[in-house]
Amino acid sequence: MDWNKNRLWIGLVALAAMVGLTIWAFYSRTGDTPAEDQALPTLPEVNRDAITQLEIRRPLPRADDHAPIEHEVVRLVKRDDHWFLSAPVQAPAAQTAIDSALDIVDGLDVTSLAARNRQFHEQLEVDDDHGVRVTVRAGDRNVIDFWLGSYRGGATMLRLQGHDEVLGVRGPNNQGSIKYAFNKAARDWRDRVITDVDPAHIADITFVDTHGTFHFHKNENTWAEVVAEGGTPIERFDASKVSSIVSSLARLRASDFAAADVDAARAGVGEGAATVTLQVSENDAQRTLRLIVGNEVDAERHDRYVKVEGNDTIFIVSRYLGDRMVPDAAAFQQSDTPPPTPPPGGPEGMPGMPGGGGGELPPEIMEQIRRQLQQQQQHP
Repeated sequence: MDWNKNRLWIGLVALAAMVGLTIWAFYSRTGDTPAEDQALPTLPEVNRDAITQLEIRRPLPRADDHAPIEHEVVRLVKRDDHWFLSAPVQAPAAQTAIDSALDIVDGLDVTSLAARNRQFHEQLEVDDDHGVRVTVRAGDRNVIDFWLGSYRGGATMLRLQGHDEVLGVRGPNNQGSIKYAFNKAARDWRDRVITDVDPAHIADITFVDTHGTFHFHKNENTWAEVVAEGGTPIERFDASKVSSIVSSLARLRASDFAAADVDAARAGVGEGAATVTLQVSENDAQRTLRLIVGNEVDAERHDRYVKVEGNDTIFIVSRYLGDRMVPDAAAFQQSDTPPPTPPPGGPEGMPGMPGGGGGELPPEIMEQIRRQLQQQQQHP
């Protein structure tokens, strides 16, 4: 045999054998053997509009690899066309988070059979310890009950409760891992809206805090200071500063919520707390919206507790927003120094973005960013 003439064919045969061994090894690790004529399993039919309850059981982060795995159960219920958390706390739910979860449940698409045997459940993170269990109910009836695991080969691993088979699934629009939509702490399911008013409908605002009382009224489209009898007007008053603060407070969002053991007294939102009073004119009707501004949450972050009069929920807002709610006179004065110049390159210089030299963001992170932008568009 002339080896020099046939070495190309010999190399191709060897390469084909290596590819075959690689495929066999992959499916052996997942417990599956590919079969071209094998029909993929199907999932139960889901009617999105009939869903009345979601229950999510998820593993909590561990302090170290030797610590026992603990779990959190979040229960969401639909009442009168609105969604609420019923466990571990009772609170209104964020509609965008609910919509994301329901869209996925309603649009699951089975793309592969990843494993057949129970022994691979832990490896694919669909076992009782590592998986995220999602139970969907319509009234008293279970519609679908499944475990979500790792993201492999462009699909999220899913196992139906009581079954050994592990399926590869995709959600609507093939947006990558779908586990992000369910693997959330209870606070991430809660509605973070504190105020939701069109800034143009706010006609009057009053700040009362340790710096004094500052009262402003809008004449047509221009803010003017209302000076109390015997009071001193703000020097170099800048009406645009009032407009900026009003825009921030009209659509106020929480960054978090007070812990269960933090009451009104500890949060500083009781008697004597700083207040911001907004007079809102909508559809020829007027109403008063009063924000109660409490203590800083801690000495490092300087976030603040905030409460809306008539609502028992104690929110937490960022330091920036908290500072805007307890202004001094300088907050309404013309600036002595020009605003800082943006860094060269703008957003392109950020890691992980075009021009920034960073790697591509994982699909589940990109989807979270997309959902947050969507929420901001719905509640600017």
